[in-house]
Amino acid sequence: MIPKKLSCGDELLSKEGHTERSRNAQINVAIADSLGLCQFTGLRNEYDLFARLMGALTGTAPSAEEVRRIGQEALWKERTFNQAAGIGPGQDRLPEFMRSEALAPNNSVFDVEDDDLDRVFGEYST
Repeated sequence: MIPKKLSCGDELLSKEGHTERSRNAQINVAIADSLGLCQFTGLRNEYDLFARLMGALTGTAPSAEEVRRIGQEALWKERTFNQAAGIGPGQDRLPEFMRSEALAPNNSVFDVEDDDLDRVFGEYST
């Protein structure tokens, strides 16, 4: 499923929906990395554009859904590699200070529960 684009009115710091936002962002970065694009281009959920870029490189443009699947597969393979190397969910955590030291300008802290972090990758497979 292709996620909707976020508008400025969406609450990006809300705990609600953060698992899906994180997963979608990581899929987008995997695709951008694969295409040699900087992750800071601001391209989010631009699967049709990514498909056209892939078509320019390969001669055959995949569908937007195929592009997203390719990004998911890249993340899943990276995760599988890490687990085989002994890097599991216990090491997939941010430093503790990020949970207690507020970050300007929103005075927000990283308040995502470990179970939710584990769901980022646990809800799909290839």
